[in-house]
Amino acid sequence: MTQRHPLTTFEQAYTRLNEAQKRAVDTIDGPVMVMAGPGTGKTQVLTLRIANILKQTDTPPDAILALTYTNSGVTAMRERLRTMIGQDAYRVNIYTFHGYASSVIESHPASFPRIIGAASADDVDRYDVVRTAIANVGADVLRPSGDPEYYVKPILNLIGALKNDSVSSQEYEQHLATLTGDESAYDEEGEPTPKVLRSASFVQVFDEYERLMRERGLYDYSDMLVELVTALERDESLRLELAESAQYILADEHQDANRSQNRILELLATAHPDGEANPNLFIVGDDKQAIYRFQGASLENFLFFKDRFPGAHTIPLTENYRSTSRILSAAGKVIEGRALATEPLVSVRSQKEGEGTPFELIVAETSEDEIAHVVERIAALAAEGVAHDEIAILLRKNRDIDPFVRALRMKGIPYVSLRDSDALATAEIGLLLALIRASVNPMDTDALAKALFLPAFAIPTGTLARLFSERIRSRISLYDMLTGDPVLERAHDFFDRALKVAHTKGAIEALDHIVAESRFLAEVMNARSLSHALAAYRSVRALFETRSLRDHRYTLKDASTLLADLENGVAPVMTAREDGGSGVRIMSLHKSKGLEFEHVFLPHALESRFKPRADRALFFIPPVVNQPEPDWDDERRLFYVGITRAKRTVHASVHRMRNEDKEERPLSFLGEVGEYTESAAPRAAASLPEVDIPKKQEVSAEYSLIIDAFLASGISATALNAYMTDPWECFLKSILRLPETQAPHQMYGTAIHAALEGLYASLAAGERPTAERLITTFSEALARQPLRPHERTTFHEKGVEALRGYFEEYDGTWNVNAETEVSMAVDVPLPPGHTRDAVHIRGFIDRLEVEGSTARVIDYKTGKVKSRNEIMGATQSSDGSIYRQLAFYKLLLDLDGRYRMSEAVVDFVEPNPRGKHKKEAFEITDETKQELIEAIARMTDDVVRGDFLSQPSVSEDPLVRGMAVMLASRFKTVGHE
Repeated sequence: MTQRHPLTTFEQAYTRLNEAQKRAVDTIDGPVMVMAGPGTGKTQVLTLRIANILKQTDTPPDAILALTYTNSGVTAMRERLRTMIGQDAYRVNIYTFHGYASSVIESHPASFPRIIGAASADDVDRYDVVRTAIANVGADVLRPSGDPEYYVKPILNLIGALKNDSVSSQEYEQHLATLTGDESAYDEEGEPTPKVLRSASFVQVFDEYERLMRERGLYDYSDMLVELVTALERDESLRLELAESAQYILADEHQDANRSQNRILELLATAHPDGEANPNLFIVGDDKQAIYRFQGASLENFLFFKDRFPGAHTIPLTENYRSTSRILSAAGKVIEGRALATEPLVSVRSQKEGEGTPFELIVAETSEDEIAHVVERIAALAAEGVAHDEIAILLRKNRDIDPFVRALRMKGIPYVSLRDSDALATAEIGLLLALIRASVNPMDTDALAKALFLPAFAIPTGTLARLFSERIRSRISLYDMLTGDPVLERAHDFFDRALKVAHTKGAIEALDHIVAESRFLAEVMNARSLSHALAAYRSVRALFETRSLRDHRYTLKDASTLLADLENGVAPVMTAREDGGSGVRIMSLHKSKGLEFEHVFLPHALESRFKPRADRALFFIPPVVNQPEPDWDDERRLFYVGITRAKRTVHASVHRMRNEDKEERPLSFLGEVGEYTESAAPRAAASLPEVDIPKKQEVSAEYSLIIDAFLASGISATALNAYMTDPWECFLKSILRLPETQAPHQMYGTAIHAALEGLYASLAAGERPTAERLITTFSEALARQPLRPHERTTFHEKGVEALRGYFEEYDGTWNVNAETEVSMAVDVPLPPGHTRDAVHIRGFIDRLEVEGSTARVIDYKTGKVKSRNEIMGATQSSDGSIYRQLAFYKLLLDLDGRYRMSEAVVDFVEPNPRGKHKKEAFEITDETKQELIEAIARMTDDVVRGDFLSQPSVSEDPLVRGMAVMLASRFKTVGHE
């Protein structure tokens, strides 16, 4: 036999294996199932087994197929194999499942007519195809009037689940046919439930989805696996040919397998002689680390191996070489608490000397205290000589990464932030989309106003604020106002040229022109997160590039639907993110799979972070489809993975309070870890401004003029609520009055208000109101709104139903002595010690019902009915903005002096889920009013001094966050870069 590898390297590694590992490496032939716990050396075993196959048999390297689940896993396996067998490692077929499917499709195009010549659809493509499919089949049950696109994402998820488990629409329809008489599907009269009707319509949508995908020359990412399974099942010659290059098959992380992946393994392995009973199939996995069930993986798919091949060798790897015994004990107790344990657990034993330190639980008062303390502990470890790369912060939610990144940066601790993030949630991309939209149509005032803030146009912010105000008064388009002034002409000329390019050049050529001419990359993307911004830009640019490759005539003008979908966030545009090079690793728990660190921190170990997503079953799911409801067992497995990443210490942490008045609850299974120590985090000092922005700074004269003009016009309840949410959002939308296109639901609300105002106007004129007149007024008002046709139809149906019910509920109770759209403006004296002795406030009250010297305030609300606690901000999901608005009305009335407010009523125009219309009345106390005055005073001080300029925006709107970065540097006269 020809020797093809350096035996010394293999033998050195082999001698270090324990008996179970050697058995896994030496059991070359037949089916083998390795149950490998964390830190038991499974990757080393898998790699050595490949080397041993080449050593013990005549099998050529390219007749071995090794499959894993990530590209990084492929790279790591090949590199480790290279150290053992040299250059032959590059001949071994190592792929992800999708990578293998892609390779087969490319090398055997005739077997895949559905995919060859088509393009892979991205998430935005798929969303649009489903949306179109629903409209094409006329599935009204899947287009609710309140939100016509409500079911698009659930349908996409279900299509993905069906394809992961190789279930066709015909098989799905057959499953529905078996539900006849099922109590969960039909009522007592034998009528189908809404869930059945939705599921039946889904079949039509699924078929139309597939037809549209073919018509558009697209295919799903999941289609590659589905098509490979189909081809292997129907084409015996293809199956035998592929089996020749897969004489030995090895699959890593098999607990993450779905049904399609299992079927591929089964079809390839059993194609050989004696393959049905004794296939050369080697799988490695750990049921305790099955954390990707939401992507179609399941324990059932993992355990199918035992049922399919009952003669398989089962080899447990129980010796852990990573973690101390105390870490493994804590992890084991967490996983033992599973509600359902259908399989006996494989316990792992530490091979490290000594027990190590106990699991630690850190308890803080607030999230800020917790973050500050974790960072201090990391700094202390580094001071003791621990390499930053050996410390990890693992979090359940991606959204919690940024606060830790900021805290590490402020402390000067190097970090590497690893995550897949949505490019559309990137501040710079929000600005880019506005720039593109304004280039395609400069008359789009909303987009143009945002684009004008780009530093390349060098327009003073004060000039922009003046333009925005003049536009409202003059009703001249913003684009037409960019003439006659040399400062503004530059922008006008740019958009004049950009308009021509956007309509005549290819999309990519036009995009590159706009980006270059506006100096977008040079001016905006020199932010702290440059690598992230560039990665996000590349991801978005790739969307235009793929569409241009499909259609060489594709222009930015043709991209209007794409732009609208991107700005509406119909689907994420994921981009890999990695900040920094060497430093503390910070990532989600899902990302940490397969990694290891000396010290692991598990912050925010709270039920609010780990709580399983409460998915409502919108459609019936066939039993063969693995789409389990998320449960606490999944969260236990995820926490188990986090604990077992640690070699020496694990530090979980929690905080007691959120937003000062909402209590947080620690994970229930924290109490199950056995031995642990508990420590208290000290209260953190007041948050310092980020990086090098000084807390106390002088502001520019331009900024002061803008603020003086705003305070002279008066603070509104809307401005105050925006400020309480995010001062930057308040500055842009209420102080600068940045033009915004109303969202469809806002236009609907405007029409509802107009209808109710008309009702009371007719009462004041002595006329008897009617439901028909109320609805006519609404219809006329809605017709004046710039809605798209399907939006107009949807909101018209919704409004007619709501107003008819509202009228029937309250007809005969109308208060004739009422004033509508009452405008008030007063000066509020502020307590001593503030930057102003008094400040001007203003507001509009929907309706005042007057009785002598008292008045009842009525505030209309459209949209979902809220509870009293939600209105008052006493629930986790509410911010108290409605109650604050009611207190604002009391302050206006008290200082105006005409009336004393008896009570404030929130009047919901739409019914609750039971079809009832609801009002909530409140008495606003003097104490609440005084708290409001203090809030107004704090806001006044902040905006006058420009304190908020030192803080990053926390708005959910990426445009607001992007503009905050630019404007902060414009308005300071001393301080940071």
